[in-house]
Amino acid sequence: SITSFSWQDLHEMKIAYQPPNISHTERRNCEVDFQAIDTFFEVSAPIMVHFSIRTAETNAPRVSWNMGLDLLEGQNRPITWENFQIVDNDNMNAVRLIAVEGLQHGRLTVRGGKGFMCTVKDIKDGVVRYHHDD
Repeated sequence: SITSFSWQDLHEMKIAYQPPNISHTERRNCEVDFQAIDTFFEVSAPIMVHFSIRTAETNAPRVSWNMGLDLLEGQNRPITWENFQIVDNDNMNAVRLIAVEGLQHGRLTVRGGKGFMCTVKDIKDGVVRYHHDD
């Protein structure tokens, strides 16, 4: 959770709302209080921001969480459920993830072999890896 951020963070789009990784059947309304604090620690009156999250009107699977990977040249890391999550209203076991564009600086493996397609179970099992080029 974030307790403070700067105008620069907002301008660089480093601040975003990340909803919980669950589907809801009805619209959800949220409220957040903000205060501006200057360099002399003077504080503004609170400003309440309201936002509404509508339900997705699809049964198609979708990415609900994508934290990306940080790695250096030559390194490889598993793509795990903690950094990449999918939701599906129908049948999560039927979902297949397919790399549809070529990777620019590396390759994917699934269970140690070349891979361009995997399942949600593969992600949860930690057997999908991204290998960055040397």
